[in-house]
Amino acid sequence: MRKRYLSLAPLLAVAACLTACAPTAPTEEELFLYRENADQDSYSVIGSTEPLNGNIELPAEHNGLPVTGVGQAAFMQQAELTALEIPLSIEDIQTSAFASCEKLGAVVFHEGLERIGESAFRGCYSLEQIALPASLRTIGARTFWGCTGMKDVTIGENVHSIGERAFYECESLENVMISDIDAWCEISFANAYSNPLYFAEKLVLDGEVVTTLSVDVPVAFSAFRGYGKLEHATFGAGVTRIGGSAFYDCDGMVSIVMGKETAQIGSYAFEGCTALESVFYQGTEAEWNMIEISEHNEPLTEAAIYYYMEEQPSAAGNYWHYEEGQPVVWNV
Repeated sequence: MRKRYLSLAPLLAVAACLTACAPTAPTEEELFLYRENADQDSYSVIGSTEPLNGNIELPAEHNGLPVTGVGQAAFMQQAELTALEIPLSIEDIQTSAFASCEKLGAVVFHEGLERIGESAFRGCYSLEQIALPASLRTIGARTFWGCTGMKDVTIGENVHSIGERAFYECESLENVMISDIDAWCEISFANAYSNPLYFAEKLVLDGEVVTTLSVDVPVAFSAFRGYGKLEHATFGAGVTRIGGSAFYDCDGMVSIVMGKETAQIGSYAFEGCTALESVFYQGTEAEWNMIEISEHNEPLTEAAIYYYMEEQPSAAGNYWHYEEGQPVVWNV
C-alpha cells in the first residue's frame, strides 16, 4: 500500500502570512499625540494612540522641534503605566496630566522642569519616591493628593510656591529632603496640606535630620508646622517676620534665640509648642515689647524671656550671654 504524505507548504504559507500581518509596536511618532504650542517653536505631548504599558519615556522632540509641555489630562488613568521618565526638554506639566495612574510607581524628572500643574499626579498611590529637580519653581494645588504610598520627597531650592492640598493624604511620608534651609523658609505654602512636612516624620538637610534650626530669612506661613523633631531654633538678623502657624505643634522645641530685628510674629506661629521653655532675645525688654505678636502665641509669650547682655549685669533680672557659642543665663 502506498504511503500518503501531507504537504506542509500550505501551513507554512499561513504561518508566514500571520507573521507578516501581525501588528507591530508603534514607533514613538506613532504612539504619541502632539499639539503645536503658541510660540510655534515647540510642541506639547497631549496623549497617546493606545494605552501605555510598563516603563515609558516621553518624547523630547517632534518634527525637529522640542517637546516642552505635557498637556492637560494627557495620560490620565493609564492603568498599566508603571514607570515614567520626563525628558530634559519638558518645562511644564499641566493639570491632571498623570492623575489616577494607579500603578505608576516611579517618575524620573530632569532639570528644565519649571512647573507642575494642579492634580498632575493626584491619585497615583503607587508612587513611593519623588525627587523634584532644582529647576522646579511651582507645584500646583492637589498635585500629589492621594499619593498614599509616597515615603520620600525631595524639594529643590528654587520652589517658591506650593498650591493648596498639594500633599493631602500623603500619610506614609517619612522624609522630606532639601538642600537649602533658607529657601525652604521662603516657600509660599497655600495651606497646611501644601507642606509635605505636615505628614512627614523627618526634614533632612544635606543628609542630616534637622533638629536644630538656624535661619536668616523671614519664615513663611506653616513652614515647619507639626515638625516634632525640632528642638532649637535660631533666628538671625534677616528674620524680620515669622509667619502664621510657622511652628504650630512643634512640640519638641525647647528654646529659641531671636534677633532684635524680628518685628512681627503671625497668629498661631508658636501655638502647640508645649515644650518651649526659654526665649533668648538679642535685644532689650523694651524692644521685645515692641514686637507685634498676633493671637494664639501663648507658648511663646509665657515662656521665660531672657534679654541679651554681654557683660554680667549688676542688678537681678532675666539676662543671658554666649559661652562657647551657646546661650547661657546670667546668674546674678
